[in-house]
Amino acid sequence: MSELLKKCGSLDHCFFERKGWVPQQVKSGETLKEARSKSGFSLIELAVVLAIIGILASISYPSYLHQVARSTMTEGRLYLEVLAATQAQSRLENGRFLLLEDLLDKASPSSRMAKSFEVSQKLSPDFLRFRILLVPKAGKDLLGPMTLDNWGQFQSDYAW
Repeated sequence: MSELLKKCGSLDHCFFERKGWVPQQVKSGETLKEARSKSGFSLIELAVVLAIIGILASISYPSYLHQVARSTMTEGRLYLEVLAATQAQSRLENGRFLLLEDLLDKASPSSRMAKSFEVSQKLSPDFLRFRILLVPKAGKDLLGPMTLDNWGQFQSDYAW
């Protein structure tokens, strides 16, 4: 037994060596505990991985912001169409279009629309024509203004 210990270095190492389970990192005369403490990632390997993650994030973040702006603009256009449909319904029922306050009571904006856009409306003096405007609030640089009139003509400076 003592000859075996001299050859292997420890009982654990000898047991695993006889079974053929000794990891490749374990050198002769080295215990398993010493071999385990040496395995792992070096600081340089971790730094390289973090650098790669940082580069990928810096490339993908602007694309993510563009997609969020695009979906907000799409939701804004849909909200304009809902407001126009509400105005058309009012015109059929009452013979005239609604004021902005009454219009927003019937078709209130979602929280995302309320955070992103200011809603305004231009009505003709006879209440027979309208133009609804969605203007981005301050700090929403990626968004563009949108308008929709009573004829269904949509206008926007945004590059879809």
